[in-house]
Amino acid sequence: MRSRALFLFLLLTPLRAFAAEGAFCLQTFNVYGPAYASDTKWRIGQAAKAIARDGCEIVQLQELWQKNQFAILENKLSPSGWAGLWADPLRGDQALIGLGTFVKGSISQARSALYRANNGDGLLDRVRGLSGVQKGYTLIEASAAGSPAFLLINTHTHPTHEPTRLVQLLQLTEAIYEDPAAGETPLLFTADINATPKSLEYAILRDLLLLRDGYAEANGGYGEECTYCAKNRYSWSREDRVIDFTLHRSGPRAKLHARNSGINLRGQGNPLSDHFGVRTEIEWEDRADEGLDASDDILTSRKRAAEDTLEAVLRALDGNPDSRLADGRAWARGFLLRL
Repeated sequence: MRSRALFLFLLLTPLRAFAAEGAFCLQTFNVYGPAYASDTKWRIGQAAKAIARDGCEIVQLQELWQKNQFAILENKLSPSGWAGLWADPLRGDQALIGLGTFVKGSISQARSALYRANNGDGLLDRVRGLSGVQKGYTLIEASAAGSPAFLLINTHTHPTHEPTRLVQLLQLTEAIYEDPAAGETPLLFTADINATPKSLEYAILRDLLLLRDGYAEANGGYGEECTYCAKNRYSWSREDRVIDFTLHRSGPRAKLHARNSGINLRGQGNPLSDHFGVRTEIEWEDRADEGLDASDDILTSRKRAAEDTLEAVLRALDGNPDSRLADGRAWARGFLLRL
């Protein structure tokens, strides 16, 4: 019931122009840290130097598979005021999800979880399972210097299997709706979702969590840009894709707007990863609690978009015999019925 109540509350949040009272920067970057990758220590070291020079207040990373990889970044950033957190020690299990966060400010609470649907029966998934590599997420309550408190979300979803990614993001959606901080503070979301802005995975984030894409908001779309690009010598793809994102959602007392966003951390001559980073500058202002009448066109269109996305997700999942997908399918069907 909390999920539905929070969703309806968020539907009532209007979109209005405002004058900013502060700004901060949000960075996402997949560092490409698996054991088989080459030049890992050098690449992460160069990325750490670039991040330190840039000074972005909130940095979230994926594929930090080893503690010594996190330490390279921590040793460079912590002397300049970034508080760092590596996700894997938070849970008390032996799995690796490879997520890291640095905040130039303070971290008050942090939690991490594994996705219930994770590695399947394919060869690469079996290898990942044997090595302890899984997928999951972090929810971190933090604030940058001079900013309001935020709920920071970071995740990395399955690389190749759309149904698994869908139920992973449904589980994350459920976790966010059940988290008390999600209804009280703005959300900052970073991810390598291994899916593009035209995907159902992206639609879940846009229509169920009401997240806004900082790059698209600041630039009017992605055009010909890519974050996972065929010409990158570390890339495994033959096509250019955008699969890395910085997203945000306003809170009841702080409103957010992306004023500038770009694709960065490309390296100079030598790529720093098989991915490029995304860096977004976000303006914020304090505001009083506001609401819209339940008959307002904005509420109606948001509710319809959520219903359409849930129905499309269920069509993609129905008929798939994989038992790992059952929980996500049941949650989506139940949430749709309650809308």
